[in-house]
This record gives sequence, structure tokens and C-alpha cells, in this order.
Amino acid sequence: MPSLRAFYAQITLSWGFVVRHRDVSAAQPAFTLPPPTTIVGAFTYPLLRLLNIDPYRGEGKVHGEHRLISPVMKPLLQSTKAASAAIVGRGQLNVHTGIIVHQELGKLVAAPYRGGGGWEKAKRTRAFTSDFFTEALPQALAVQAVGTAYGPGANLELLWIFDAEELCKSLDIKLDQLDKAGEKAVHGVVRIGSKEGIVAVNHDNAVYEKKVEVVKAGEKLRTRFYVEKGCVEPMDVHLVYEISLPGLLGKPETFYIPSLSGSNVLIVPLPEHQEPPRFTLLEPCRGYRLSTGVVGVGR
Repeated sequence: MPSLRAFYAQITLSWGFVVRHRDVSAAQPAFTLPPPTTIVGAFTYPLLRLLNIDPYRGEGKVHGEHRLISPVMKPLLQSTKAASAAIVGRGQLNVHTGIIVHQELGKLVAAPYRGGGGWEKAKRTRAFTSDFFTEALPQALAVQAVGTAYGPGANLELLWIFDAEELCKSLDIKLDQLDKAGEKAVHGVVRIGSKEGIVAVNHDNAVYEKKVEVVKAGEKLRTRFYVEKGCVEPMDVHLVYEISLPGLLGKPETFYIPSLSGSNVLIVPLPEHQEPPRFTLLEPCRGYRLSTGVVGVGR
């Protein structure tokens, strides 16, 4: 049995966050919730700083369909058992702030369409003529929709569960070093996705967990976190919706999200006091239950 550890934190968004689809040039839609790799990054940024490991040192490697920003990200993802997020309401205030994805028109300045056809025509067209403004310029400087997820004051829960022994071996550190840094790092989450996606941690709801219980396939569980569709069978179908996110290996996956309403562009959370839906856990996946009752699902 691996030595499991977990980071759990409830955060409040300032205005929202930006995590955009990879390899999309003409338009850049955003994800409605931060994908698993973003969750790992949110916790490991303060963790690596406390361990005196530069998160950006060295040339990135490939992991699945990901092109990583640095070599250290690969062992972090390989040791991950589950990484997920949930959007929750605030029951006492009866506030259900959700998240909506908006596509804003932006301009790619000096970035012509691939292939060069539009750019070459723009260079041949006489400046400030009618053709220059109506045909050449629009082809050379592409107008695109840039996606952003808005949720001012929305509450998110973040969860990362990993094999601590495997990670310590990869990073060449001792388990007690990891635990000491982890107890502080869980309070150090500062952003989601882009550098502008600033968040505030609710320190009363931030835990570095050393006792993680494994739930086997076939058992029933409740969770607020999004779960991969192939891992569970929902028992409360009216409280789950489907969204698409890249998994830990970068491949697009379908996830169930527990919510009052949900789609790839809008999520309205369950009230905080309402129990999350029940699922039956399927092979080859496992559930991971923290001592606080928080439950995540992974493989």
C-alpha cells in the first residue's frame, strides 16, 4: 500500500481564472473548471518553493500529450492518484455564485494566419487603400475570441492526492521533509491558471492530510468534486452534468460535475449545506477519503 498524502483547500476567486485549450490558434476557449494538471500546479508551486526546488528549472519534457514547463512536473504528475476541483455555494449566506465562460474579442497583433497566404497578400497590397483595410489587414491580423472563466467571489475546493513515497524518491527528499513543507504549502495557493487568476485561501478549510483511506470499486461514495465519467455511475442523475477537461495525461476526458446546473460554459453550484450526489465506484478506479470526510476519485 503506497504512502498517500493529500492537499485540500477551499479558495475564493477574486474575479475568475484563465486556463485555455491547448494548440488552438484562431480562437482560445477557456475551461469552466481548472483541469487536474492545474490543481497539481496550484499546490506544488508553494510546495517546491518551500523545498528549495526551482519549479521552472531545466527544459520541459513530454508527459502523455502534455508539453511540460519543466522536468520536475513529470514526477509530480506521475505520483498523482487524484486531482480535482469543486465549486460550492455558501449555505449560511444562501449565495450560489457560479462560473461562466465568456469569449472576448481580442486581436493577434503581428501574428498572421499559418500558411502565409494572408500575410503575403497584405505585403503586396498598397497601404491605406480600400483593399488594405477590407481584405489584406483582416487576413494578416486575425481577430479571435479569447476565453476567460468569470466567477467573482466564487468558492472553489481543490484536492490533490498523491503517492508520497514515489514523489520523495523522484525529488530525492525525505518523507518528513515533504510533510513539514506540505503543512505550510497548503496555505500558500496564490493563483489558478494565469498569473492574474489571484485567489484567497480559507485557512480554516485548508488541510495537508496524512491519513488517506482508499475506497475500492463497487462501493458507494459521495463527492462534490468532478469525477471522470468512466470511474463512477451516478445514482442521483438530476444532480450531475457533464463537462470536458484534459486529464492528467492531457487527453480530453468527460467528467461528471455535481451542481444545480452545469455545462462547458456555465456552472451553478450546489448549496454548501446540500449533500453531494452518490456514485457507485467502478473499476479500475479508486476513491480516496480524507479524515475530514472529503472524497476524491482517481485511478
